[in-house]
Amino acid sequence: MVLRFAAAAASILALALTAPAAEAATCNPPKSKTIADDGDARVYKDRRRHAVEACVRSTGRRVRLGLDYDDGFESFGVSRVRLSAPFVAAAISCGCRQQSRTGPIPRLVVHDLRSGSAVTTVHYSTGDRFSDVVLAPDGALAWIAGREGRYAVARLVPGGERQVLDPQTTAIDPRSLVLGGDRTLYWRRDGMVVSAPLVP
Repeated sequence: MVLRFAAAAASILALALTAPAAEAATCNPPKSKTIADDGDARVYKDRRRHAVEACVRSTGRRVRLGLDYDDGFESFGVSRVRLSAPFVAAAISCGCRQQSRTGPIPRLVVHDLRSGSAVTTVHYSTGDRFSDVVLAPDGALAWIAGREGRYAVARLVPGGERQVLDPQTTAIDPRSLVLGGDRTLYWRRDGMVVSAPLVP
């Protein structure tokens, strides 16, 4: 009886130890390349399926952010990935036949990793591309977007309204957006640092 109890206890312990390992393993599929990792979640490109996914380590939940490949006929891209669990943001672009069916592209999408749902989508009908993005742990979002050397800085205010902080100009450094610890945004215009609060 003692031996049976000990064997049963050992089996239970083994299951308890292997469950977290199995969940963690789902966030590390073969031939995947890490894009972002904050310890709680990992964003990676699965090179077998040409997909970019975010995975929550504690649960093994995986959320597909988009496809990333170019076969010479159609192209898909995932860029400007920002991970601030439980949220992840990514700029999605597409040069494909499906563009008329999927809406204006490129677009900036924020997913809530707890539910797997997209909670925010931002796009420009003009085709402006996102050159820099910042994401706060509560899902607050700001970005720089533009094209042909002209860029603007904007943020998403509570309620989902887009608010321009710095109008489109050639003076903005397109890759200069930074979020400070006090939730202040910083970027460069004409070589000078400009700031504004992330949330008004």
